[in-house]
Amino acid sequence: MEFLLHPFTLHQLLSETMKKVIYLLTIIIYCATMSAQNNDTYPAELLEGKDWYITFPSDVYSSIKCQGIKFVNGEQVSFMYVDNKREEVAIPYYLSHTPDIEFHWDKVGKTRKGKYLIILLKTGTVRCSSITELTSTSLVIQTTWNNQQITFTTIRPEHHK
Repeated sequence: MEFLLHPFTLHQLLSETMKKVIYLLTIIIYCATMSAQNNDTYPAELLEGKDWYITFPSDVYSSIKCQGIKFVNGEQVSFMYVDNKREEVAIPYYLSHTPDIEFHWDKVGKTRKGKYLIILLKTGTVRCSSITELTSTSLVIQTTWNNQQITFTTIRPEHHK
């Protein structure tokens, strides 16, 4: 006995199969997108509790005072050594998954992952920087207001020790 499919039934069968394939592809693309986004976020634990010294070209180091930043308790502490004394200024910061243009106080000290560093200057100006690299000893940010890349290391420059 031969089984014949009516053309309308065959069309429905192919249509349902295509829907499943498209649905499956959508799920795969969504998961790949979410995975890529997660790779672009950085944990606060890698940022906090250490001094990040700004790096300059080697020929410039001798003329620039040792300086950097550290992140602690929702504050970005900028520091500079003047006459072997450390001077510090603290401003609030938080990590964000988006490049915020308004400062969200409710995120300070609470957001534990993000791709963007959001700071509030003493003047009330909000600054956003994209984190492009973060390891236990290296931090690279790209500023959004003047498109500069700034590199930091946890290793204090030799001539400033």
